[in-house]
Amino acid sequence: MDFAQGACIVSLQPSFVRVELARFVGIPQIVIVGLPTQVASETKERLVAIAKTLGIKLPHCLFLFSLSPPCQVRSGAGLDLALLVTLFHSLGVLRKDIVLHERQLWLGALRLDGTVCSTIGIPVLIEAAAQLG
Repeated sequence: MDFAQGACIVSLQPSFVRVELARFVGIPQIVIVGLPTQVASETKERLVAIAKTLGIKLPHCLFLFSLSPPCQVRSGAGLDLALLVTLFHSLGVLRKDIVLHERQLWLGALRLDGTVCSTIGIPVLIEAAAQLG
């Protein structure tokens, strides 16, 4: 299973999120569990658009993303980069020297061309991550 660590602000507090991805043969689609419906829909569209813009073909399979812990309500695009990194790692299109592990934090929203942009609370999230080591 592929995964990356992300973070977002929930109720003005930093919230660390593990983004896990499982792939299954079947109907081609992206499902994101752990985001409100509208946010998940918008995020899926951004991921597909970025892949197309970068010339990356998504295989015909189900991509099931799960965000942990599951009990938190999340919003915004701050987890976009963690989702994209997890997807691209699963597809084998990341640079070979990028190895995903628990102590990395992928922060940022994404534009449709794949450009990473800042999101709400980055300084707070970085400080909280530094305190956790």
